[in-house]
Amino acid sequence: MRDMVKQLEVQLPTARPRRLRRTPALRALVRETHLHAAQLVAPLFITTGEGRREPILSMPGQDRISVDVAVERCRELVAAGVGGLLLFAQLRAGGRRTGGNHRDHR
Repeated sequence: MRDMVKQLEVQLPTARPRRLRRTPALRALVRETHLHAAQLVAPLFITTGEGRREPILSMPGQDRISVDVAVERCRELVAAGVGGLLLFAQLRAGGRRTGGNHRDHR
């Protein structure tokens, strides 16, 4: 047991460099990260119609929702203190090209 303790003492550093805590800017970069709801952005995937909620199979937990459902969801997110929303509209059928451009974009 003493040999293990002695071996550990040899492996531990004798000096603890503080180079990452030298200035306030460096300390801000390396300190613990704390997230708040106001720092988050919620994605909303919008589709046509009313009262619609369709699961997006490729993104579990995300739904494509109609505008009336999106308005209610926005109210919930604002009440929860979420800082922003990103709205993604569903393209019409045939609206994509292999190059990623929308067909009506000129």
